[in-house]
Amino acid sequence: RKSDSSLLDCGLTAEGKRQAMSLRSQLGDDKYQSIELVVSSPLTRALMTACLGFSEHPILCHYHLREIGSLIPENIPRSTQAVFQDLVASGVDKETLQRIDVETLQPELWPKHHDTPPKVVRRDRIRDAFGYLMQRPEQTLAIVCHYHVIRAALSSQEIRPTNACVIECRLCGGELRLAHC
Repeated sequence: RKSDSSLLDCGLTAEGKRQAMSLRSQLGDDKYQSIELVVSSPLTRALMTACLGFSEHPILCHYHLREIGSLIPENIPRSTQAVFQDLVASGVDKETLQRIDVETLQPELWPKHHDTPPKVVRRDRIRDAFGYLMQRPEQTLAIVCHYHVIRAALSSQEIRPTNACVIECRLCGGELRLAHC
């Protein structure tokens, strides 16, 4: 499994697509409509979730939100061109693709630098990502990322996220907290 090239930055299964398309109903129309910006990891499965779950919203690709872990194929990034080809093949329409900003925060040499260990630990990358988001004018964001990213972002709270599950949070003083706490 760890060397299966068919899993390289793979997209969603049929079940994953169904889960992504259920996000609007999980949120309810009022919360869904209140979202001003969707922020996604650059990995295919996250961008596909963002596109299928939030097709009407602008999507910003934030590279610090990508999963890092054991160099399994799913976590090894590919070029944005390859990702977009997979998004089109999975049924994402042209209008949704035009709402994805992959350039603003794209690191130099993306995705070539993935094979070296990250220069900062995951928690520092996430703190930087949320620091950036705090400077933005939008007040209501949907963030589409990965298990270990969520765990690191909510490190002071015990949480075990599942796929395409809405976790409502508030960003207070640079720290992410579960909304119900």
